[in-house]
Amino acid sequence: MAKIPKLNSVSRITNRQKKGVANLLSGDYPSKKAALVAAGYTSPASVSRNPATFMRQKGVQKYVKLLDKESRRIFNGQGIEKKVIEVYVAGLKATKLFGKNAVKHPDYLARKAYADRISPMVGIEGGDKGGKDQNQYNFFMFNNQEKNDFNEAFGKFVKNHFKPSGT
Repeated sequence: MAKIPKLNSVSRITNRQKKGVANLLSGDYPSKKAALVAAGYTSPASVSRNPATFMRQKGVQKYVKLLDKESRRIFNGQGIEKKVIEVYVAGLKATKLFGKNAVKHPDYLARKAYADRISPMVGIEGGDKGGKDQNQYNFFMFNNQEKNDFNEAFGKFVKNHFKPSGT
């Protein structure tokens, strides 16, 4: 297993800076600002207002260079940015095996997950909300009068629009 660089091997980087770099690289946050705020940058004058300021800090630059150097050693000369791109592009081509004969088919769910994850990184925002704006109602959340009214109306609808077969 490849050895990961020690966090303390870079001088002049604070724990908050380390966490900020980790948050930015994780892709778990909707924006760079959100990643830095989660790392503890919350004051108005802090780098959370301008994430580019964070990346210009000497300690952060040294740490990122160390990560890049270590990733080149681990991934046969590829920098971390190129490796991330390679993984996401492979994910956009994801397939899975179906059936007794294990026929390969596109795995659209995995492809969508990769596309949703990489789209903010390449500047594509918004898109499909995946039904988040839709509401599902539980029949039991209505009072008895509303339930009875619905059942009556639905019964009339079925009677008027669907005739039993053979009549």
